[in-house]
Amino acid sequence: MSNLKYVVLNEHTFGVSYTNLYGMKEVLPLAVSILRGAVNDGTHGSICINFNDTVRDATLEDFDLFRCSVPPSYPKISIFGLE
Repeated sequence: MSNLKYVVLNEHTFGVSYTNLYGMKEVLPLAVSILRGAVNDGTHGSICINFNDTVRDATLEDFDLFRCSVPPSYPKISIFGLE
């Protein structure tokens, strides 16, 4: 779980990036913007990252843009009190 980080996928999906059991990178969406070009509503689970996707680390401005609260542990991700 040490490879978790907040990311923005293709400038329309805000979420948590991780590596699955098969070694593939995925994003678990926290917020999506259909107006910015998202093709799903973020309720169908994780999204596999393709070779043509752009992924960047999320900034504090992204939390505001996607209307998400900044967690106290930012930039680290704390799940169930564990880091």
